Amino acid sequence: MNNNIINFLEYRAKRVNPLTYKDDQYLLKVASKYFSDQDIEDQRVGRVESKLEDIARDYTIDKSNRVRKKMQQLVDYLIRYEVAEVKHNVFKAIKARPVPQNEKHQKHFFEMHDDVPSEHHTITRLYNTAQTPQDKLLILMCSITGGRINEVLNIKWEDLVIDDKNEAYLRIKNSKINVGGKSVKDEYRMMDINPVHVDKIIEQRDNLEKCKQKPSIKKKCSYNKQHNERWAYVITTETGTKPTYQAVYKRYKKIWQDTYDLYRGHKDYPFPYDRDAKGFLFHAFRRHYITSYRNSFGDDYTKSHHERLQLMIGHKVGSTITDDIYTEFNNEKVVKKHMNSKINLGIKF
Repeated sequence: MNNNIINFLEYRAKRVNPLTYKDDQYLLKVASKYFSDQDIEDQRVGRVESKLEDIARDYTIDKSNRVRKKMQQLVDYLIRYEVAEVKHNVFKAIKARPVPQNEKHQKHFFEMHDDVPSEHHTITRLYNTAQTPQDKLLILMCSITGGRINEVLNIKWEDLVIDDKNEAYLRIKNSKINVGGKSVKDEYRMMDINPVHVDKIIEQRDNLEKCKQKPSIKKKCSYNKQHNERWAYVITTETGTKPTYQAVYKRYKKIWQDTYDLYRGHKDYPFPYDRDAKGFLFHAFRRHYITSYRNSFGDDYTKSHHERLQLMIGHKVGSTITDDIYTEFNNEKVVKKHMNSKINLGIKF
C-alpha cells in the first residue's frame, strides 16, 4: 500500500497545485493507517466500509468521505497505469455518508452596505491596511469581480479595457462552467467596472510602476527567468511574476492579522471577527459580491437579474448553487419581504 501511495503522490506532484498536493499527502497518510494491513488487490466492500467507519469514528464523517474519495482516485490511477494488479475500484461502489451540520465548515459573510459605515467595512480596512500595490490589487480584484481566486490570479493587464470616458470592462477566463452536466473549460466572460473602482485600479497600477523602478526591484528582476511574463498579471509577486496560491494565501492571512491588530480596539467599530481568518478566505469575497448584488436590488430583484449575476460569476444559468451556497437569502428573508404576496398569478378568486 505504501509504495502505491508513493507512486500516486509522485504522479500528483506534477499535476496539482501545492495546496491540493498537501491535502493529498494528509488524506493518504490517514488512509495508510487504516488500509495498510489490507491487500490493495483484494478489497471487499464490507471491509472497506468497516475501515471508513473507523475513520469516521476516530476523526469525522467528513474526513472519512474525503479519504474515500482520495482512495478512489488512487485506485483509478493504479488501474489506468497498471501500477498494480487491480481490476475493480471498490471505492466507487461506496456512497459518501451525509455530513452532519455540526461538521460542515461555517461559511461567514462580510457586512452588508447598511450594516456599518463604508469606511469601517472589513474589506475597506483590509484594503487600507495592505502595504503594497500587489496586495491592494489582490483585495480589490477579489472584491469587485466575485471571481474564484484562480480566476483572479489569471487576470492580465491586457484583460482590462479602459476607454476615453474612463469606462472599463474586464475579461475573466472561466475556470469552470457546467455544460451538459460536465465541468469543462470555457471562454472568457465580460463584466463592467464601477468608475470609482477604475480609479483605484489605475492608482495602484501607477504605484506598481513606481515600485518597478526601484533599484532593489530591478536587481531582483534581472535574475528572474520568467522575463516575458513579468508584470503581465494584475496580481504579481514583488518581482512581477505570477504568484502561487500558497503565496497569496500567506499574504492575505498577514493582511488580515495586521488589520485585526490595528482595529480590534477601535472605539466605535472594533474589528468584528477573530484574528484567525478562517471562514473569511478568498471565497468569502465571492459570497459577499453575490449577496451584495442581490441586496442592492432589494424587492426589485428579478429572475433576469439573477441570470445576469450567474453569467457574471461563471455559474450555469439556473444553477441552484448561487442560492444554496453563496447567499443569505434564506426562507426567513423571503417571508419577511412578502415575496409570494407580490406574485401576480392573473387570477381573481
